[in-house]
Amino acid sequence: MLETENYFLEAHVFDHDRLFVTFESAEPPGQRPKKFRSGWGAEALRKHRVSCLCVKPKFADWYARPDLPEALARLEEFFARFRRVITYGGSMGGFGALAFADLVGAHDVIALNPQSTLDRRKVPWENRFEPALPFDFTGPYGDAKGKFDRAERVFVLVDRWFSPDWKHIERIMRDNIIVLNTPFLRHRTTEHLRNMQVLGPIVDAFIQDRFSEPEFHRHMRARRRLNRYFDTLGKMAADRQALRSIVDRCRQRSELIGNP
Repeated sequence: MLETENYFLEAHVFDHDRLFVTFESAEPPGQRPKKFRSGWGAEALRKHRVSCLCVKPKFADWYARPDLPEALARLEEFFARFRRVITYGGSMGGFGALAFADLVGAHDVIALNPQSTLDRRKVPWENRFEPALPFDFTGPYGDAKGKFDRAERVFVLVDRWFSPDWKHIERIMRDNIIVLNTPFLRHRTTEHLRNMQVLGPIVDAFIQDRFSEPEFHRHMRARRRLNRYFDTLGKMAADRQALRSIVDRCRQRSELIGNP
């Protein structure tokens, strides 16, 4: 366990094959004083005996404090011991996975619904994350753009139809990004994949290094049983009666799960 002024960094090392560096999401907001809480994805990684370094902020701060890059830079020799390094996180954690990828020498990145930055001068459309307003995104790690250039593969799970998220990906798009579309699930991908009962298999495939895009898209078919999926479709079809009728019929035929 390494502790800085604003972060806990907890490592679990089983071997030196692969290391997942994980970043927590913005939920729950506010203070996070518990040092030994389970980090993002740690339970699944430890179950498979895959090494991980969990970055746990003491406050949901979008990894904007300077002591985090300083701490990660001091761990350069630690990261170099592993055959492959993978950064992983969702939303705020997805931003962290992108922004610190090159700093930790990541070969792969797994980012769910990531922000690219919350600097309002660069993303004037972004007004969803009011708790982030006090933080400074003008520093060297306040923008993920250009911070994952050396990664071989950058897996981004995002709803291409949800403009607030997709605009972030458009502004950082480059050849190493592999977009994994989660149609009409909007921003809470992790929650919805869990409701669809496919989060575990998708994460396990990444952990066991056997991920395949066709299998991912097969898992995504389960969204047709998700209440939120039909709710989103219904709102999009609100002024198109024929399409709304189709959505309503499909909803009635589905064995629905999750909250509307």
